[in-house]
Amino acid sequence: MTTNLLYIGKSKSFLTQFGKLEDVQLIYAKDHKDAITICINLKARENIIILYEQGNLKEDVENITLFRKKFYQGYVVLVTGGLKKEESAAYLKSGINDTISPNISKEELIQIKDKSCSTSATERKKW
Repeated sequence: MTTNLLYIGKSKSFLTQFGKLEDVQLIYAKDHKDAITICINLKARENIIILYEQGNLKEDVENITLFRKKFYQGYVVLVTGGLKKEESAAYLKSGINDTISPNISKEELIQIKDKSCSTSATERKKW
């Protein structure tokens, strides 16, 4: 089964390093609005990992919350160099499932993919 890996952010180079992952369709969105449009057009909404590039905390939280209202079943991962405690709490409240470094290895990204696939849509509805 193919997993959709949707990157929301400015760094297109992040995706180029993962261009040849098996059973993964890489998709780039410039912002959360673009991502919502892309997700509406995807057929398999359960198998989607959203990689959200950290930016401005307030805007990120608003955008992630809006995105989550439409696509609660997506596995949302914040791409960040690190978070302060209060930032972490705000991002978690907005609907982030996990965090990764922008310097993540291919193997680590595969682990995130496997982790997201093992989390059922039913469990995600609780978040």
